[in-house]
Amino acid sequence: MPGLDGLRGLLVPIVLLYHLGVVGFGGFLALEGFFVLSGFLITSLLLDDPPADLSELARWWLRRCRRLVPAVVVVVAVTLAAFPTTDGVVVDALSTLTWWRNWEMAYGSTTYWSTVTSPLKHMWSLSVEEQFYLLFPLLVVGVLWVARRSRWPRAMAVAAACSVITMTGYAWQAFLATEVSLNRVYLGSDTRAASILLGCTAGALMQRSKCRWEPAPPWLTASAIVGLAAIVGLGFALEIEGIRTYQGGFIATALSWLAITVAASRPGPIATSMSFAPLRWMGVRSYGIYLWSWPVQVFVQSRWPTLGLPALASITVVVSFALGALSLYIVERPLREGSGWASSVGLRRTAWAGGLAVTVVAMLIVDTSARGYDPVGAMTERSTARDAMSSVEELLEASEAPASDAVTTSVGSTAAPTVPSESPVVQAPSGEPPALTAAPPTAVPPPAAPLTVLVGGDSQAATIAHGVRRSELPGYIGVVANAGVLGCGVLVRTVGWMVDNPARGGLVDGSYCRGERSAEAAEILGLSARPDWLVITSGGYEQSHAYLAPDGSILPANGPEIRQAVKDALGDRIARANASGTRVALLEFVCPGRRPGEPNAEEFTRESIEWHNSNLREVAAEHPGTITIPATDRVCVDADPGGAPTAVKAKAWGTPDRVHVTDRGQAWVWNVQIGPALWAASVTG
Repeated sequence: MPGLDGLRGLLVPIVLLYHLGVVGFGGFLALEGFFVLSGFLITSLLLDDPPADLSELARWWLRRCRRLVPAVVVVVAVTLAAFPTTDGVVVDALSTLTWWRNWEMAYGSTTYWSTVTSPLKHMWSLSVEEQFYLLFPLLVVGVLWVARRSRWPRAMAVAAACSVITMTGYAWQAFLATEVSLNRVYLGSDTRAASILLGCTAGALMQRSKCRWEPAPPWLTASAIVGLAAIVGLGFALEIEGIRTYQGGFIATALSWLAITVAASRPGPIATSMSFAPLRWMGVRSYGIYLWSWPVQVFVQSRWPTLGLPALASITVVVSFALGALSLYIVERPLREGSGWASSVGLRRTAWAGGLAVTVVAMLIVDTSARGYDPVGAMTERSTARDAMSSVEELLEASEAPASDAVTTSVGSTAAPTVPSESPVVQAPSGEPPALTAAPPTAVPPPAAPLTVLVGGDSQAATIAHGVRRSELPGYIGVVANAGVLGCGVLVRTVGWMVDNPARGGLVDGSYCRGERSAEAAEILGLSARPDWLVITSGGYEQSHAYLAPDGSILPANGPEIRQAVKDALGDRIARANASGTRVALLEFVCPGRRPGEPNAEEFTRESIEWHNSNLREVAAEHPGTITIPATDRVCVDADPGGAPTAVKAKAWGTPDRVHVTDRGQAWVWNVQIGPALWAASVTG
């Protein structure tokens, strides 16, 4: 059906734009269109030639396997080779190839919209569909068996069963949205299959009416136009983390896509529009484009983290479209149709076995070489703001729990500290390199209760605090919450200040750092839980960028005006924290370790680092109870903040720009760099 190919071609670029972070049109709703379309087509196929017995059912599953699996195996194998140091990529690959990726993400340590992004994150939707393809034929066979004995029209019986399950699924989705995390609702097969079943209902009714080849009546064309307008409106009205998205939003979206799908499947104006050659070209290759687009984007972002959106989008689209086309001609069609190089049965079997073998070997190699993942490349202002708000909300929940309860959240636990009295050694989590662990200080006793810590700042704070596991924290720290948001340095949080950031297109006003669900909102909300400490990160912007001041003047980096403005802004945040009974620790910017010849190697000099850190020390001296966290000889060689990092610090802060923490480095940061300073200050006052 050319119209449906064109519909796929319309959907896939919308998904790509959403993944690229283009905001304001609800690109995540395009997946509803794919789900509806899948259900519509799969039901038509099953009812046109329903399996009569288990052997025919097995052959049907085998055909689906030939259609979908080869391209996935290739993408997974290449991803493993391209991301050999990505933490957790082996589990991601295994869950992708065994079709439970969505459940692994639903109950894993990070959310779908986490800043710590897997190059195989997008495979969750494929897992939902594969699970559906496994179970739905069994439902159809069972319903047809009952229909034959009760003399029901078979298509009507299937439509009735699908409609009942669809309504139940949407009701379940709305109920769960108030009972569990929205991450679970967004990813669960039980909640998202309702949209596929809605398409199945329409597919069965179309098969029953025998009108598939008749021209679309005017009312159907009109409903498709209304549906398209509704989707545009819903895209601006709904947010992926908004409760109304799950309590009616997805239903309205799926019904809108259904109107377009049915109209595009029949001759008429909608089908003609969707048969536009470029749309059909993209639609025929949409499966491969979708599979490749996200790994390509993450790869580009991780290698060139300062790349602007236009360049990132251009590279991602061009490379993804090229790889999608190659996937169709070299992998998908030959293995599905037994054509071309795969015309020989022996070659096809060899290709299947070889592809799986290469993937398994790659898993083993990657699993033994994984060192840590650079999350910075996949960050956006919106994703880090969402992470920050979610993290501080969990901090609030933990603070409201009875003191006797052991409260565990994704950001930590309020369980009692477990600190040995002599020569304590913090145990590394399973698989953690021993070099990233440390002994906590022994000269002072542990605090009376485990510390609660809020971390505020820009992307440095986000990589330090977001998603840190309880097993990675020393026993004297119970909860760590993240309020850091990409780009929200000290000054851009203040109205009127703009930072000159060439990597992001010039002047950035930081308006996204203020208002609802922002860095400021997250920090204020987190302080309402009265944490013991607020750790503030800074230095990435303050010592290396020029600013546009509120009076319109351009202030050069490292000048006296910026120094005083930073001091004033930090003073305001310290006063706010102290009013909540929270002490403040200013993390000094130390030994980034950029090598000569690397991009922006000159951005942080010994002089600029000392300029910034001395300012932090002056701020701390002016606010009793505030401390700085300086370099030690375990962090910088000879404890020199302007010198070289120790080998283990270089690994922990091992992102390409060397000023952000990898996920595998969080344990070291909390056990060596930050935790001991908070411990000592807590017990000594």
